[in-house]
Amino acid sequence: MDFDNKHLELYVYDSELNEIFRVEGCGKESLISKVLTLKLSHEDMSHDPDFELAVANQNRFTFFNQDDADSLVKQSLTVRNPVIDNVAFQKKFGFDAQPATKKNLDFRMELLKEEYEETTTAYGNKDAEEVVDGLVDLIVIALGTLHLAGVSVNKAWSEVYRANMSKKRGVKKGREQSGGWDVMKPEGWIAPNHEGNHGTLDELLNS
Repeated sequence: MDFDNKHLELYVYDSELNEIFRVEGCGKESLISKVLTLKLSHEDMSHDPDFELAVANQNRFTFFNQDDADSLVKQSLTVRNPVIDNVAFQKKFGFDAQPATKKNLDFRMELLKEEYEETTTAYGNKDAEEVVDGLVDLIVIALGTLHLAGVSVNKAWSEVYRANMSKKRGVKKGREQSGGWDVMKPEGWIAPNHEGNHGTLDELLNS
């Protein structure tokens, strides 16, 4: 099948780059166009050499129209964003106004350990209220630590997300107790790469 991208009122979300693009203007040989052709076609293209890359990346892209886009915008205004909220929290108390130090980092590691122990204790006590609160606090402390160390949380999250989404569900040897609630690294799996996104951690950890 063939179509003209020039007049498509269509958008695409790239989960690997964590960005939204307008399909209009995407060349016919682009990966986005190939995946769109694959999704709109009624033919089996899974063994077509020209579409092998598109088949491998078809779950990377989500296509939607303007109405869907408006819905996504409305949702983004009503659903809290943990990364943005965390930045606002750091700014409110001025934590990000001073450079992070090894002493600060040590303190935050202690906070993580303390919160983890409180959460596991609450779990053992079957205290749902404190389990919810503790798990969220762990996220808050972790995100805040990355932000204060100058790490791009969004970039780091996207890289881990990419790697996790390429795993497969299964039972890992030595973790049979998961009962299938686990994921495994398939052959050829590419681990997250945070090179260039360590912020000041290299300096702090070696100070």
